[in-house]
Amino acid sequence: MLNGLQKLSTGSTLWLLFSASVVILLAIRYAAASWGLELLDEIYRPDQVREALREMSQEQKLAHVWISASLDLIFPLVLGGLLGGLTIKLLPSCVRYLLIPVATAVLVDLWENTLQIVVLLELKNVVEAKAIATAVKMAAYLVALTIVMLGACKSLVAKWTGPEH
Repeated sequence: MLNGLQKLSTGSTLWLLFSASVVILLAIRYAAASWGLELLDEIYRPDQVREALREMSQEQKLAHVWISASLDLIFPLVLGGLLGGLTIKLLPSCVRYLLIPVATAVLVDLWENTLQIVVLLELKNVVEAKAIATAVKMAAYLVALTIVMLGACKSLVAKWTGPEH
């Protein structure tokens, strides 16, 4: 399985994933700003989620559903690919374990999007589950990003000290 993931760590793939991440993130921010939305993706306290929902018009809720079901559905896959590819490239020796936070972040982010859509369409009250998913997602992305940063530091130190050290 990891052999197939090696493709994520090529320079061209990493640049493509980075560029796509930036474009999608900017599109999400632009769409949210155009509709005057506070994105629920960043709110992990149930009371704040309820407050944000109360302040949204029906039109804003539908716009948020569109963002969650389109742009924010693709974003975790692209960002996960980028973080996973960097992890594979920078820390290949123990990559099996280091990819767990990336996989967790992507899966929980997709689950959070589903819960958000349910909440926004008022199909069921799953605000608490959505809030937990948001907190777990943020923590998993933070751990994955920390792993990438440690890998980058390790790579820089190896470059500076050279092969003779």
